Amino acid sequence: MTVSVHAQENRVSVGARVVTVYDSNQLRFGDQRVDGPKDNTSIAPGATIDINRNFARQRVYLQGAAEYVFNSRYRFLNRESLNFTGGAQLRFGPRCQINPSAALFRAQSDLEDLGVVTSNVVTIQDYSISASCSRPAGFFPVVSGSIQRTDNARRTERNQTSKEGRLGIVWRRPSLGEAELFAQVVEIRRNRLLAAQTDFVRDTTNVKTLGLRLARSVGTRIATEVQAAYTHADPAPGIRGYSGATYRGQVTYDIAPRLGISANLGRALSGRGNLGTSYYVSDSAELKIRAKLSAKTSAGAGIEAAKIQFRGEDPIFTANRRGTDYRYTVSGNVSYDLARTIGLNLASRYRHRDANNGIFDYSSFATTVTASIKF
Repeated sequence: MTVSVHAQENRVSVGARVVTVYDSNQLRFGDQRVDGPKDNTSIAPGATIDINRNFARQRVYLQGAAEYVFNSRYRFLNRESLNFTGGAQLRFGPRCQINPSAALFRAQSDLEDLGVVTSNVVTIQDYSISASCSRPAGFFPVVSGSIQRTDNARRTERNQTSKEGRLGIVWRRPSLGEAELFAQVVEIRRNRLLAAQTDFVRDTTNVKTLGLRLARSVGTRIATEVQAAYTHADPAPGIRGYSGATYRGQVTYDIAPRLGISANLGRALSGRGNLGTSYYVSDSAELKIRAKLSAKTSAGAGIEAAKIQFRGEDPIFTANRRGTDYRYTVSGNVSYDLARTIGLNLASRYRHRDANNGIFDYSSFATTVTASIKF
């Protein structure tokens, strides 16, 4: 996939924010598991940073937030929350660029797929690099690689390292768009051991993908991208593999200068997400709308449906396997800039999970209010 680099202004800003969340079902429990109160309100004061510096044709950036989350009902979930992303965009010669980046996330893991309620802190480190020598027209190569490491404080059997490499050849013509033929390999290596015939083996899944991506813009208002691939997953012995199609389609339409809509549809295979499984296959569809209501106010809404098939679930799910579940999400948000450095955001989300195993069914409504200031 090609990466576009746009000139951005130099800025160095630090700020503060307070995030307040009301969740009607913090523990992600259905009626089969609890009949008492399930709601919770959390308040997370924190600091933010946003740095962007341009040095001639090069750029470096750092963005993120550090917070501490206080919960009203489930105080055992109180803890820090860190989320940072940084990187560089480095240009060489007239056409080539290299983009290294790193991300750090640390917080209480979502209780949705833990199997039991516990104060488990998850730390995710993500390192990636991509390189390309793009051309306005014709052929050019793109290459990328990444390493993601997931560490859990208590659920250590979920710890894993995912390594990914991707090589593509892009053909571009401005009047037609671009096409990319790509190959991708992924290794998902988890901490847990699996019993084999004579010994224990590491829970490792190797994934190979060969595919074609097409992208085209129609004028300045419509952009489309379609990707189709053949994917083969080779997991550890005793775990069901996968050989078949994966795909993705996206359409973005700017109905008016201040109004836009986008639709996404796809099937993907992944091991990311700390879901307690060797890997999973997800089918999803999503529709979003965004609007700029005024110079200070913007809004958005979306609806998403997803089907997730779990492959190689952790032993904690042996008695109650999830198998396949369906998740439906409806969301909306409104942002208002009181001043150039002061902002308010209101976001709401309703989620319903319908699992093969009814013990994992639940519904949750959450509302988030964020007040922020930049110095």
